[in-house]
Amino acid sequence: MKKKHLVSVALFCLGIVAAKAQFQDIYDFKTTKGVNPYGSLTYYNGLFYGTTAAGGANDSGCVFSIKPDGSKYKVLYSFNGADGGAPLGDVTISGKTMYGMTNSGGLYHYGNIFSVDTNGSNFHDMHDFDNTDGAYPEGDLTLAGNVLYGMTSEGGTNGIGTIFSIHTSGTLFNSLYSFNSATGVNPAAGFVLAGKTLYGTAVSGGANSYGDLFSIDTNGNGFRDMYDFGTNGNYPEASLLMAGGKFYGTTTEGAANTYGNVFAIDTNGANYKDLYDFTTGAYPFGAFIISGKTLYALTTGGGANDSGYIYSIDTNGASYKDLYDFNGPNGVSPYGALTLLGDTLYGMAAYGGLNEQGLIFGYDTMATAGINELAANTASVKVFPNPSNGVFTIQSSVNSRQLSIEIYNVLGEKVYQQSDIQNATFSIDISGQSAGVYLYRITTDKGTLVSSGKLNIQ
Repeated sequence: MKKKHLVSVALFCLGIVAAKAQFQDIYDFKTTKGVNPYGSLTYYNGLFYGTTAAGGANDSGCVFSIKPDGSKYKVLYSFNGADGGAPLGDVTISGKTMYGMTNSGGLYHYGNIFSVDTNGSNFHDMHDFDNTDGAYPEGDLTLAGNVLYGMTSEGGTNGIGTIFSIHTSGTLFNSLYSFNSATGVNPAAGFVLAGKTLYGTAVSGGANSYGDLFSIDTNGNGFRDMYDFGTNGNYPEASLLMAGGKFYGTTTEGAANTYGNVFAIDTNGANYKDLYDFTTGAYPFGAFIISGKTLYALTTGGGANDSGYIYSIDTNGASYKDLYDFNGPNGVSPYGALTLLGDTLYGMAAYGGLNEQGLIFGYDTMATAGINELAANTASVKVFPNPSNGVFTIQSSVNSRQLSIEIYNVLGEKVYQQSDIQNATFSIDISGQSAGVYLYRITTDKGTLVSSGKLNIQ
């Protein structure tokens, strides 16, 4: 689990750093401004939002906002222990409200669920875990309509973790499921939601005691152990990414080199494939994001300086690249996932930086030769109105028998796909998505990239 892993073993170099990489230290955390961020950045209306596990006014962690260029950093709320402490996950935003969890503190000292407005006002302690209904949540909340879903790493009937739901108003908390050793132990990640089914992983337990991938209905029924880890990787700590009918994820130990792996598996639990075996103790705790057919993620350890690194790999397991090795002054031990805006990957390191208390960084993918192998003719496509309410008209001048469009949110999750488009002008409707920035990618029937860009839902 995140809070229990401190990577300190000296290891050898994993790969070659891309010579043309452009890395930028955007912001260095310090004391009352928050320290040690373990989660990921959430982008909304021109700002990143996130949490730190420590620091802030009361040294119990904080919620912050910052512009992508590093300006206008603001501590929005500082936890004080009684209202929660040590948030390890991300914030989930709906409208002008952020939702998240703390790993400790609260009324019973087992962590809590909270909400706070994006301007830092109206903090609400929505639910305090009391161990019987869960304890020490480490992952993120998943929003569906007016209901939030999440997991705790401990507590519940058997003391090894729970699944719960709660209304965004803070009412109707429901303990949906308590894990047992056969169905999973100590879940540390968040969910993927598809229809009325939640998909997730447990770090250990399952048939082989090395963790499992499971599904459960949003009403708490129909729990299914879909895949048990063991021979092909142990201890999955990161959330899953769903794309193209598959889940992509990582394990932190086991597989061919005993250091964990990258895997793909069909969303029905069939056709597990080991895509890549790590060669050092990388500890990949952060989930993947996807751009086209390329997956990007972070490791907490390993690399040239045993401080973690940014890497990419194709969805078929080819073209693995160590893109950037953290080195202390430029960060140590990134735990969360990356966020992609345009051509830049943004993330956080829990330690290191100018003050050795963590930092926010940016990495320009276009500065690395070979990552974007397709050239887009952006002048050939017009998108209007943009911004809109979620309904966009797209007009293409490309002569192709058919086009395909994919749309991703800033976490790299595919939210829309349409194929076999034969009209030069067509409409898409993603009005069911939350307000914010989305990334689109249009390709021809031969796989040539026509255009990629941003869609803004107001």
